[in-house]
Amino acid sequence: MDFTGIEAYVKCAEGQHVVKLIEIEETESQAGNDMLNATFQVVKGTSTGAKLYDNFVLTEKALWKLQSFLVAVGMKADGKIVANVTEETEII
Repeated sequence: MDFTGIEAYVKCAEGQHVVKLIEIEETESQAGNDMLNATFQVVKGTSTGAKLYDNFVLTEKALWKLQSFLVAVGMKADGKIVANVTEETEII
């Protein structure tokens, strides 16, 4: 086996963390629905470097999760919106 270029796993401690959105990818769920895969990285504290992952399925039934996330980071999530969430978005 060649582990060249493989990142070490950093476990994230329980609690609140400052994270940065480092990647967001439009993809498809196993059921064939549009979905966003988000990767966040802890940027401050003892868990600096740890990565966190979340998926947001873009169906009417599952949009509550994306809406809750957008509201939590201070973005408008009411009615029709155009969200410009890019890498480099820092989330506290």
